[in-house]
Amino acid sequence: MTSTETLFNSPAVQITADKIRDLMDQNLPEGLTLEYKETYSREIVKSVAAMANTYGGIILVGVKDQPDSDRLVGVDGSISLQIVNACHDRLEPPWEPEIISVPLEADKKILVIRIDPSRAPRPLVLDDRVPIRLRGRNAYADRTRLFQMFSDETSPSNFRLFQHISQSTLPIRPDGEPPVDFVLRSGLMIPLGEKAAYRPLSELSIESLASALNNSQLNQTLIKWSGKFSTQGLNLFHRVGFNRARHVQLSWQALVGNDPTFTPVESQVGIKLSNVGITDGYMEVSLSVLTSVSQMLREGGWPSNFYRNWLIISELRYLIDGVLGALVDDEVVRVLSDIADVDRSIIRQPATLDFLTASAVADLLFLDGLQVIENSGPSHGANLVSDPTIDLHSPEERRDQLNRWLMEIVLDAGLVGIEGVIAGLSET
Repeated sequence: MTSTETLFNSPAVQITADKIRDLMDQNLPEGLTLEYKETYSREIVKSVAAMANTYGGIILVGVKDQPDSDRLVGVDGSISLQIVNACHDRLEPPWEPEIISVPLEADKKILVIRIDPSRAPRPLVLDDRVPIRLRGRNAYADRTRLFQMFSDETSPSNFRLFQHISQSTLPIRPDGEPPVDFVLRSGLMIPLGEKAAYRPLSELSIESLASALNNSQLNQTLIKWSGKFSTQGLNLFHRVGFNRARHVQLSWQALVGNDPTFTPVESQVGIKLSNVGITDGYMEVSLSVLTSVSQMLREGGWPSNFYRNWLIISELRYLIDGVLGALVDDEVVRVLSDIADVDRSIIRQPATLDFLTASAVADLLFLDGLQVIENSGPSHGANLVSDPTIDLHSPEERRDQLNRWLMEIVLDAGLVGIEGVIAGLSET
């Protein structure tokens, strides 16, 4: 499935008319980061400047802006030069975006104009004014927005540079030992809208987020995982721990026995807003899964061969899929966009995943089909980066990303055989 984000990040040679048709079949309306133009118009330059001065985006030229049996009408290839010349002549300083000419038929082209704000010399001025992009339309910056553009390099127009959440660490007990087997952690960095810069995190919005998470793929994944370990109760996502007006933590817990502090499987979601009044700040959303299976088995008197090499590759893939599935879930993203007061179209898919282990990865993974390379040295996980050309909303494409990450984890651990293991996994 093609999304505006994957179209933005794909190499130019991989952008085809079929991919654009796939995007059109979704009937996406024009928004902050997407615009359609059936033919050349002087307004294209204004849209280029407006997107460059805010969140960036894509303009598709040769595409009807209303649903139709075939919205791809195409334009003459010379239109590309007109756009380049117009941007150079009318923008101050002169700047031109990337324009990709996609063959259609009968000598017609679809022009994909990609505006990357991190490459634009902001602010771009047009006719002595500074265009900005609002929801589905262009406007002009007021004095406050102009001041932000000139004074702060981390403003939303350069937000693509700041989309990675902070890296995670293993929790440590007072005796210096980690109480968990491993931590999976991913998340989102979301720019704040003007209202969110001044208001606290409302109780109702956090309740809506907890409800969305409890109805997401992650909840079903955690229930299935915890069912393996004879859990005797579940605490679905609820507030716990450090909570303040602009910082919230939610927790999901599987319980064992009468000890409420021991949870073999737990998930934590953190929401953190920038300081009050920072209108070009951000909201960091982190989602973690922690397991303490080895501790449970050790304390239950099981021999060491039961709590070593217990993590099966297919089950690790299933768990990571649950984490990513929650972060791209429609209802979860909708709630987060409301909290941040931004259009959901600018919420980018997860960029990273941390996998950190207490023991060596080779001691944790079930080695059926895997072989340890002699003297390879221990690994305690990996900091993984997602391929931005893969649409994580698509289960099929997300599986491809999961397989790549599994290969990276296993190879970094000094193990071989992972490609054969992945080939033998069920596609479900």
